[in-house]
Amino acid sequence: MAALDIGFCSVSVEAAPGKKDELQVDWAIPADAFAPGKGEAKPGGLTFSFSLVPARMLVANEPVKSGDGKALLPKSAQLYLMVGSRLLACSQDQFAAGFVGSSNRVCVLDSDGNGRFDAYFLRSRGRSFMTGDQMWFAMNDSMPTRAMSLKDFAFVDGDPLAASQRPKIDWHLVANDKGQVSSVMRIEDKHSFGSLCPWHAPAKEALPDELKVPCGAGDFIVHAWNLTKPRAEQRVELLAPNRTVKVRFDVDPRLMGARLMSGMYFE
Repeated sequence: MAALDIGFCSVSVEAAPGKKDELQVDWAIPADAFAPGKGEAKPGGLTFSFSLVPARMLVANEPVKSGDGKALLPKSAQLYLMVGSRLLACSQDQFAAGFVGSSNRVCVLDSDGNGRFDAYFLRSRGRSFMTGDQMWFAMNDSMPTRAMSLKDFAFVDGDPLAASQRPKIDWHLVANDKGQVSSVMRIEDKHSFGSLCPWHAPAKEALPDELKVPCGAGDFIVHAWNLTKPRAEQRVELLAPNRTVKVRFDVDPRLMGARLMSGMYFE
């Protein structure tokens, strides 16, 4: 785990205690991820490949500095909005030497709820020397009880599709010979999570030729048909909800700062 370069001269300000999971990027699935023609059809299955976007991304209009003048982030730095009701955003890029953001994530916080950033804290870059995983996209940590003072800075809303750091997801949906639909999510070509969409063929009954089952957040519907025919003729399609779908990650802490991503889910 990277060391936190917090310096020695920053003035502390109080930050309201946060709850677990608040320090997590507010990831969303792009609106066109499931548009017609996006999925790759295979016999009995379907695969969607897309990259998540931050639900909101801010861009610094000037260098970001601590209350005592330390250079935190350069002008044009991208800050991804975190989960939760407060205004909280964190950098994800690795910046040039001379900026604190060269070795740590810099998180800026509106500690008093007035709509302006007035405090900051640091987090490691999400790399564990024990596991070798690079789970930068799944921060999922507790908020600190204290943060350091921050100079006010100007920012604008950026285009989330222009975010430089976007985790790639491959979603595989396959209908099997029992009339069930399996769902496998593969993240960054490293982490896989599988589940069976909640439908089971009734015992001692004939396999149905067509299924429509909820999958994922429940708003997703998997439609499979030709299930009694040879594999090459079986078909699967995904009926996606007409809304923004958020993605969350579960991470379990381990010894010496190591973390293990234990799951993901939709909201």
